[in-house]
Amino acid sequence: MKLLSSIILVLASIVILSGCRSQYMAITDINELEGEWNVIELEGKSLSSDNPLPFLSFDLKEKRLSGNTGCNRIIGSLDIDESNSEMISFPQVGSTRMACPDMTVEDNLLKLLNGVKYFESKSKAKPVTRISLCDESKNPIMLLEKK
Repeated sequence: MKLLSSIILVLASIVILSGCRSQYMAITDINELEGEWNVIELEGKSLSSDNPLPFLSFDLKEKRLSGNTGCNRIIGSLDIDESNSEMISFPQVGSTRMACPDMTVEDNLLKLLNGVKYFESKSKAKPVTRISLCDESKNPIMLLEKK
């Protein structure tokens, strides 16, 4: 009986521990970030496709960020930490100043970009087609999908 209980305990532990592994593919090559990404969620809220979706473009060679907020163009720099390949930040982001009917998404996007410190894959297979940009506590604040 004691042996059976021990075996059950070990099997249960294996099942529980295997559930802790991420269900998403890790980004093993930073170059997977290169290119254009649609912003599909901000702070867990899906963006409406009624308006043009904002997008971000990462140029890793030039260490530049560009894109569109849905109304205005954005441009800036991007930093990737050489010692921690999951760390990314956008220290200098600027935008054009055209008046738009609703600036809510744009204002929120620009505010959230200032708080980005990490990124992680949200794809279950290669190639990586979805990533989250996360804050300092590694909470996802923006979901991006490869164009």
